[in-house]
Amino acid sequence: MYFLAFHPHADNDRPELGIISGRYLDVLERRDGRWGIVRRVVVSDWTRNDLAGPEWERTTERAGYVGGRRGDRDQSYEFFA
Repeated sequence: MYFLAFHPHADNDRPELGIISGRYLDVLERRDGRWGIVRRVVVSDWTRNDLAGPEWERTTERAGYVGGRRGDRDQSYEFFA
């Protein structure tokens, strides 16, 4: 499984945005009728540490995109209803 993760953090009191892309190498087993991960290796394919910045104006709600929300206020709740 591939992943792309963004981690806002502060290094030396400056805002940073750590980015990592990689893969999970999972070993799955079925126990008591349920599948689960019994071993995971995380492979880091690339990383970057970028300064935090403003939103990309072309992809904001002001530009006509639907913004994501937490919980049942998110557009996906209506979509999958």
